[in-house]
Amino acid sequence: AIVGTAVCGLLICRRLARSSGRLDTAGTGRASSIEPHEVAEVKKKVKAFASVAEEVQGRMAFRLSYEPVADDAPAGPGHKIVHFVRHGEGRHNVAQRQWRASPLWDGHSEPYTLDTDPTGRYIDAELTVRGVQQAVALRARTARLCPDLL
Repeated sequence: AIVGTAVCGLLICRRLARSSGRLDTAGTGRASSIEPHEVAEVKKKVKAFASVAEEVQGRMAFRLSYEPVADDAPAGPGHKIVHFVRHGEGRHNVAQRQWRASPLWDGHSEPYTLDTDPTGRYIDAELTVRGVQQAVALRARTARLCPDLL
C-alpha cells in the first residue's frame, strides 16, 4: 500500500528489492518473478516522474508524497491509503515476452498494437492459468483490505 497526502493523475510505483533487481510487487519484502524489461521500464518511468516531480508539485495546491506501508497501517490525519493491485499474468504478457525474445524484435514494437494485432486478440487481458493462480493467491490478502472507495 502507499500512503500519501494526495494522489493526482496516474502514479505508477513499484519498489525494487534491494540487490536482486527484482520487484517487490506485493509489499512483502520478497522479490516477485518479473521480466527483465519490466525492471528497465519501471526505472525509466520513475526517472521520468522524478524529473518533473518538483515542477508538478509547485503547481499543486497540496503536497504530494508517498511511502510504502503495511496493509493494515492506519491513515494519519490528512492522509489517504491507496492500494495498487496489478492484474495477474495475461495472454498479452506471454505474447509480449515471446515477441521480445524474438531475434527479429526491433526493441520498441509490441505484439498488441493495431499494426501488429489488427484482429484484437489481446484487447482484453484474459488471464493465463498462472494469472488465475496469482489472483487466487492474492485473494486472502485483498479480502482483509477495507477501502473507503473502489
